[in-house]
Amino acid sequence: MKFHSRNSVRHNIAGMAIAATVYHLWRERNKRIFNHHRSSAHQTREDVINTLRDKLSNLGNGEQPETVKTQWDIH
Repeated sequence: MKFHSRNSVRHNIAGMAIAATVYHLWRERNKRIFNHHRSSAHQTREDVINTLRDKLSNLGNGEQPETVKTQWDIH
């Protein structure tokens, strides 16, 4: 994926996606090691998507274009 500007919406979403993915994979690792509990890959994926949707919906109204709201089902 090539980004033309570091300030672009796609660039910011990609950065948030990487951060959310690392965070949830680390949480899953810790749950498996310390709590002996495993979540499915599907559940971890849903957790990442929900985190991204929450972060995007909490941005100011002028900070995300309508296409982002539509693609991420943000109201």
